[in-house]
Amino acid sequence: MVIVLTGLTSTMLLQATTFTLAAFEKNKGYQSRYQREILYLSWMRDSIENMMASHDAEFSMNGNASKIEGYSLAPIYKKSGELVHVTWFIERQSEKNKLWYKENNGKNALMASWQADDVHFSYVDMSGAEYSQWPAGDNKSGHIPAQVKLNIEDDLPEARRTIIMANRIRLQPVFDYRDFL
Repeated sequence: MVIVLTGLTSTMLLQATTFTLAAFEKNKGYQSRYQREILYLSWMRDSIENMMASHDAEFSMNGNASKIEGYSLAPIYKKSGELVHVTWFIERQSEKNKLWYKENNGKNALMASWQADDVHFSYVDMSGAEYSQWPAGDNKSGHIPAQVKLNIEDDLPEARRTIIMANRIRLQPVFDYRDFL
């Protein structure tokens, strides 16, 4: 009887240990994947939230469903506060949507990828209207949208998400002599 109870107890302990270790390994994989994604998305959020408004067309922010470019005070490779030209763009490659970053026409850096049906940017102005490109509607060139959204859409409801970035600096260019002409 003692041998049977000892065998039963040791079997239960081994199974509990196996289940615990399997859950730990699965959790560790999720954690490492999401930590990396959170880091890259926080870089994107900082970069886009610190974009500058400008009257000059070559310095103004432009965007469409797959690309955003403009000048930001939050670069990834340069010193923080330095004004650099940044480009964030999405490419679909072999059933994956990849988010790329480029600074001052340098090398492309892969920031994140999703196996989703569609990944695209959208832009929201001060009135709450959403557009697939910027500038759009009554918004002038050189103005910054109130929000930029990165929409990740998929058939699976748990895979759908929207990452919202709101500009921190100013939505309109600084007034200068051109405003009086």
